[in-house]
Amino acid sequence: MTTAAEQLWSRVRTWWSSAAKPLVDTFVGEGEPIRAYRGYLRLWLSEMSLAEDRRAATDRFPAVQASTRLSFGGSPDTVLSTIIRPPQGQEGPGIRRDIPLTALLPYAGGTVDLQVSLLDVAGQDDLAIALDILGEFSSLLTPPLATVAGVAGKVAAGISRIDNRMDAGGLRPVLTLQRSLAAGPQGLQPGYLMGAAATADDLPAGSFTVEKGRLLRTGGGEPVAYLVVRLEMMAERDDWRFPEWDTLIGLANEAQLLGHTERFAQLRADLLSRVVTAADLTPDDRRRVARLVRDELDGFTLGASGGERAGTVADLVATRGLPPAAAVRDLDLAALL
Repeated sequence: MTTAAEQLWSRVRTWWSSAAKPLVDTFVGEGEPIRAYRGYLRLWLSEMSLAEDRRAATDRFPAVQASTRLSFGGSPDTVLSTIIRPPQGQEGPGIRRDIPLTALLPYAGGTVDLQVSLLDVAGQDDLAIALDILGEFSSLLTPPLATVAGVAGKVAAGISRIDNRMDAGGLRPVLTLQRSLAAGPQGLQPGYLMGAAATADDLPAGSFTVEKGRLLRTGGGEPVAYLVVRLEMMAERDDWRFPEWDTLIGLANEAQLLGHTERFAQLRADLLSRVVTAADLTPDDRRRVARLVRDELDGFTLGASGGERAGTVADLVATRGLPPAAAVRDLDLAALL
């Protein structure tokens, strides 16, 4: 049975392959590659803009719908979809920059496929639909990402409602960009993908560059609609927010303080089991975080001043630091428990 995400992917691919307006696109690599299972990726909308003639219309604004297909959580073809529009109160024309398209995802190897469409949105009706979709998608921006499979279909179905509205009005995206980013011998290369609704004559290769996510153009020429997507790769996470785990840490500490030994053991086992099987983390980081959390739970006490120790994963990483990967390489759940 075809899922809503797959249907949306097929529709956007058709737009891309049959676009009436030519497309100039380029990928600019920047930074060190990351090998499979050794780091994380995150996609950003670095910049988007309608052409100058549309930016002058105060009742219209740019929006972007994006889908990413990659290996995640044991599935080689997970499709994540979202739609981005200006924040409430800032719906007018202009350039939009630095908006996350995905959460931080462990890179599990293989190809990362992107589909990004720049929309020319008019009126409050379309905006209301987009707001509804963003509300459903917001839960994906905070771990655990195991909820992706359950929510991704709803998000894709919601985006299709906007597409159907566009079809009814005889509209199409201003531009649609599709690209497969394949890993090289050293891993997946971070960088910037730029797409513009223009011909090579309108925007020759030497007339523009992409620097730090910004489209820089020289030599003048007619304004064009464009977007720039950033593929960020990192060996270490910069976001350790795990609300569900933080709640379990607090409950386990409380049970220990109250002398509820059996409940503490159950909460401890539940938490450590979740960490060592978490789709959010690379294999090394699962063991590193599990070791850190275990040591915190087993050593929890009230300090002399009565103040509690760090009670969230983010606090633990900031104050204690993660153990080296080599020190926990052979650590498994049985040893943790």
